[in-house]
Formats: sequence, C-alpha cells, structure tokens
Amino acid sequence: MTEIEYQPIQKIAVHEIIKQSFDDFLNARAIPQPPGYPPVAVRWADGIVFTANGFPPTPELVNEQVHGTVHWQNVEFAEMENYQKILTNQNSGGHVTVVDFSNNTAVMDFVRWLKRQTQWFGVNTAT
Repeated sequence: MTEIEYQPIQKIAVHEIIKQSFDDFLNARAIPQPPGYPPVAVRWADGIVFTANGFPPTPELVNEQVHGTVHWQNVEFAEMENYQKILTNQNSGGHVTVVDFSNNTAVMDFVRWLKRQTQWFGVNTAT
C-alpha cells in the first residue's frame, strides 16, 4: 500500500504587495483573450480578490517549498465583498474566472493576515 503524507504549507513569504481599486484590478486582468489562450483566473477568499505570482523555480526555492515555505514574488489585490464566478470588464468585454479559495487553509491565513495590515486597510478589519 502507498503511504500518503500531507505536508501543509508552513510559511508564505510575500515580497511585494500592491492594493488596487476593484476597477483597476479588473481592468488589468479582464481583457479579451485570443482564441486558444487559457482564460485568466484570479483567486478570491473572504472579500479579497487577488493574484499571487511566484518566482521561477530554482533548486533553492524548490527545496524551501518542500520544507514548507512558499515564496510569492508579488500579490496584487482588491476588495470584492461577495464571490462571483466570472467577472466581466464592461470597457473591454474581457472576462476573468474567479476561483473560490475559501477552503484553502494557507490562503485563508494569508487573507486574515493581510486584513490586519494597517498600511492597506487603515484599521484592523480581520475577525
């Protein structure tokens, strides 16, 4: 029988965080895609829609990830109170798929941490 071991993420190291208005966030991502291109997707959890971009893999980064640390090069986010599966940019007609990460423990921990950061929210909004 195959042994299965779950090794959850222990640490997320974020190197740059950019807060945008919802309109700016949508305008930058929901643009028409040429035929054959995959749809653009973003993450959503607890009122925050965001992208998280990693670094190109190196042996050092892969080793850190195996040991529980994930590095996100940058996170761009906006507030979006309610989850919606598809967002449409009325200006360009482009669409973006929104993936609900509410059941992802590491993402929920990140969003709770983010909401406690006064440089982006002014007051502690996390519960």
